[in-house]
Amino acid sequence: MSYRTKLLFLTLIPIMLITLATLWVLDARSSQLISSQRQTMDAVILAEKKQELRNYLSLAQKAIEPSYNSFLKTKRQAQTEAMEILREMSANEDQYFFVYDGNGTAIVEPRLSFMQGKNWGGLVNKDGIPVIKNLIQSAKDEQEFYTFTWQKPSTKEYVPKLNHAKYFERWDWVLGTGIYLDDVEREVAAINTEMQDGFTKTKRDIALLAICALMATALVMWIFQFTQKRLADAELRRLNTRLVDIQESNRKRISQELHDGISQYLVSARYSLEAALGLSKPASKINQTAQAAMQSMDAAIKEVRRISLFLRPTVLDDVGLAAAIRTLGHDFERDTGITTTIDTVAIGDLLHDDSKTAMYRIAQEALTNITKYAQARQVTMSLTTTRRHVHLEITDDGIGFDQKNPVRGLGLGLRNMQERIDSFGGKLVISSRPNAGTKIKVAMPIQ
Repeated sequence: MSYRTKLLFLTLIPIMLITLATLWVLDARSSQLISSQRQTMDAVILAEKKQELRNYLSLAQKAIEPSYNSFLKTKRQAQTEAMEILREMSANEDQYFFVYDGNGTAIVEPRLSFMQGKNWGGLVNKDGIPVIKNLIQSAKDEQEFYTFTWQKPSTKEYVPKLNHAKYFERWDWVLGTGIYLDDVEREVAAINTEMQDGFTKTKRDIALLAICALMATALVMWIFQFTQKRLADAELRRLNTRLVDIQESNRKRISQELHDGISQYLVSARYSLEAALGLSKPASKINQTAQAAMQSMDAAIKEVRRISLFLRPTVLDDVGLAAAIRTLGHDFERDTGITTTIDTVAIGDLLHDDSKTAMYRIAQEALTNITKYAQARQVTMSLTTTRRHVHLEITDDGIGFDQKNPVRGLGLGLRNMQERIDSFGGKLVISSRPNAGTKIKVAMPIQ
C-alpha cells in the first residue's frame, strides 16, 4: 500500500468511525425516545378521548333535558321523545349513545338492535365479570369511566371499550357513550410510525452527509496529492534539467580541454618523436623504439579524440543535429559492424541547442543499448520534421525485450531517455516485444 493510500485511509477512517458511532447513538436514543413518547402519547390521547366523551355526553344530556324536565308530557312521552333524539344523535357507526335502566334492560342500543328491550344485567364476559351491571353501578356511583370488552359494530370484533355514563335517577336511566380503544391504539401507532420514519430519515440524512463528507475529503486529499505531485514532478524536472545542463556544460568543458589541451600536447609529442625518428638510423634500436612510441601515441591521440567526441561532438555545434546523427550512425556501424541505414533532414534552428543535445544523447543511449542488449543485425535511423515537431526514430531487428520487465541496466537507460525528453516537453514512445526488435520514437516540439 502506497504512502498516499495510507494517508487517505488514516484521514477517512476517523470520519467513518464517528459517523457509525453517531448513527448507533441516534438509534439507541430514538428507541428510548419513541418508547417514552408512546407512553406520553397514550396518556395524552386517552385524556383527549375522555374529554371528548364528556363533551359528547354533555351534548346528549342538554338535548334530552327539555324532555326530562317537561311537566307537560307524560313520562312515557318524554322518554320516547328522548330515545328518538339519542338515536338521531348516534350518527357514527362506532360512537353512539346507549341507555339501560337500573335493572340492566336495554332501552336504547342503536347498533345492537337485538339487545333492545331485553334485560342484560346478568351478562358476563369471559372472565366472569358482569359488565352491564358494573356499568350501571359505576354510573350510580358517579364514576366517570368504565372499560370492558364489547363488540365493535364496524368490525364485529370484541375489543376494549372505554365508556362514560351518567345516571338519571328520576327515570332510572343510565345514559352513556364510549370509544373503542383499538382506534386509539391505531392513532398512537400512526404517530409512532411517523416518529420512527422521521428518525429513519434523520439517520439516512446523516449517513448521506457522512458519505458526502468522505467523498469531499477524498476529493480534497486527491486534489492536494495531485497538486503536490505535479509540483514535485515540476521541481524534479527542473532539477533534472539543471543536472543535465551541468552535465553537458562539464562534458563540453572537458571535451574542449581534451581537444585543445591534451590532444595538442600529444600531437606535439608525436611530432617530436617523428623528428627524432628522422635523425636516428633506420635499423637502430632507438628507431624501433621511437616507431613503437609513435604507434602508441597515435592510438592515444585517437582515443582522446574519441572520448572528446563522445563527451561533446564538435559536429553538433559546427554543422547541426542532422550531421551529428549521421556521424554517430556511421561511427556506430564502423565500430560494431551492424548495418546502419541513416535518413536525416536539416532542421536548422527549429530546436534550441539544449533540445538538440537531448535528442543526440537519446540517439547515443539507444545505440549503446543496441550494442549491449539487442543482438541486432540492422539498424535504421531517421530524423524528420513535421509542422510542429522534430521526429527522431531508431529501429533495430534485435531480440527485443519485455517492456514490463526490462533487463537490469536497460531500464535505467530507458528512464534516462524519458527524463531527458520530459524536461523539454517532448514525447518518447518505445515499442518492443521479445524477438520482435525495438523501435524508439522521439517527438520534440519545435521551439
